[in-house]
Amino acid sequence: MTFYPGESTAPLIPKITTGGLRSFEVSYPDDIIQSEEVPSDAATAAQPEAAAISPAVVPQIDRTRKPINNQKPEHEEISIKPAEEEEQQQPIVITKELPEIPDRSIKTIPFTGPSTVVNQELPSTPIIPDIPPRPSPVLPPINTTPEVPKLPKPIDNNQENIPPINPVLFSVPSRETLSIYRPFNRTVPVNDTNNQYQKKFDAVTGRKIILDTKNNRYIPNLPENEPTKSAVPTLPTINRDIKPILTEQTHRQIAYDYRAITDSLQINRRTGLKNLGNSCYMNSIIQSLSFNYLLTNYFISGDFNKDINTKNKFGSGGVVVKEWFKLLYLLCCQQYSCLIPQPFKYTVGSLQRAYLGTQQQDAHEFLVFLLDTLHEDLNQTTRPRIEELKPENYKTDRQLAEATKHAFHLHNKSIIIDLFYGLFKSTTICLSCTYNSIRFEAFVIISVPIPPLRQCSLDDCLDLFREFEHLRGEDRYECSHCKRLSEKKRRLDIWELPKIFIVHFKRFRLQQAHYIKNETLIRYPTSNIDFSRWSQTPSPSKYSLVSVVNHFGSMNSGHYTSYCNDGKQWYYCDDQSIRSADTRELEHNVNAYLLFYSSIPQQQLRLPLIPN
Repeated sequence: MTFYPGESTAPLIPKITTGGLRSFEVSYPDDIIQSEEVPSDAATAAQPEAAAISPAVVPQIDRTRKPINNQKPEHEEISIKPAEEEEQQQPIVITKELPEIPDRSIKTIPFTGPSTVVNQELPSTPIIPDIPPRPSPVLPPINTTPEVPKLPKPIDNNQENIPPINPVLFSVPSRETLSIYRPFNRTVPVNDTNNQYQKKFDAVTGRKIILDTKNNRYIPNLPENEPTKSAVPTLPTINRDIKPILTEQTHRQIAYDYRAITDSLQINRRTGLKNLGNSCYMNSIIQSLSFNYLLTNYFISGDFNKDINTKNKFGSGGVVVKEWFKLLYLLCCQQYSCLIPQPFKYTVGSLQRAYLGTQQQDAHEFLVFLLDTLHEDLNQTTRPRIEELKPENYKTDRQLAEATKHAFHLHNKSIIIDLFYGLFKSTTICLSCTYNSIRFEAFVIISVPIPPLRQCSLDDCLDLFREFEHLRGEDRYECSHCKRLSEKKRRLDIWELPKIFIVHFKRFRLQQAHYIKNETLIRYPTSNIDFSRWSQTPSPSKYSLVSVVNHFGSMNSGHYTSYCNDGKQWYYCDDQSIRSADTRELEHNVNAYLLFYSSIPQQQLRLPLIPN
């Protein structure tokens, strides 16, 4: 037979005829319809290419049609059996025995009244097909004694969330006799010693129920012998001595920003600050404040984070205080010999442009600016509107002083206020009507004049500070009593000393449009100092000198350095160079400009834990 590839019909294969034999017939189930297409095997034998593209035929189910016999293609290998064997083989019929259906009808049992005879006959358990029967549970003997109905317990109308109910009209069962599940709206833990009890509220009646979780039962109220305690929230504590406040990556980033140098560590691992071009005024103030370990420990321990006020419009939004922390962290970690404080200088210069350039600035003015900025970033209070205090409403000066101090603390609360701020008493006398006006005001630094002598002491400067100052010419203002623009004289007295007492010497005075520096040698004590003589409120403890800021040269061309004490020895800080100093240098120091006294004993520096 010739095969033509172009034709789409496979050639017919003649039937195989055998004597006495017939082809094997296949019967499909009743619900399958055989497709009338040419079988895929036949197409494969005739045209191998067509087998790769012919789709598989999925049989469709039609339960309404009768089964048909379909003969497989004759070219396949067919297993042929003799007809005799086929006739002898009879179909096997499988029958499935149905289970007996139990009698589920309810038998009528006549009521004969109470009897002592117990009927033990129970209905047979129904057997479900294909599921093995479960063993019947052993039932307890039935009590035939007639049950006496219990009266409901009276409901306490005084309990919480229980409306008054008439027990005669409504029989409400008690919780003990109620054997069904009742939902609850919420669960409130009771603050007992062992967390044994829980308070719940019934969602239906609103009744308060105490659940005894230990004994798994309900109780009306807490036992009297089990005391309760108030719930005190436990705040998590952080052990700063074990966990570093900064990660290793953050520490390396800060060290990179400040260009920290680790070569040739200085004495006792102290860290210097590089001069960025007339920035010695900033370096001397930073070193002087960093040796106040009470303030430094507050920052490097991370305690300042909880006090940052980012919403205070008078501060920097926490920018300066965070940069101050980074600078102190590197200064106190004892790993670097020198830092380049360019990030800190840029931060403060963004708020005050005078500190952004390389011009010479005054260290006293920078100290006032820095303390005020740190305070505003850490100020924990808002600024409520406070009415001006009138001295005539107070009988004594002490009452007026306490009222002024209270009003000041209403909108100023920070560690800067607690350490550096004191209280002045200002007395002003009008030379026209002799009216005496008394006011109180807070101060952070006291600026004292210097007598025109070659040598004086700190006591002389404080005595000169208490003298009256005459207000003439442009300094005159209107008197609140006589309403005239008159000359006055004013005096400032220290009413209350701060914990850290900063003294500024007025070494510069203006003369013919030029500033002239006073080179007087001022003797100042270094330890065990009692300032109660110049304060109207005695100080509870004595003061010790912590640091000194020095100024060399003139107003327009000068240099700043500092002496600092860590409680054991003195250091001389000159920008990036730090060396040990002797107390004799302080006794003959003619360049003292700022003195930092502290009434708080010098604490041990809590070195920051550096990550590995």
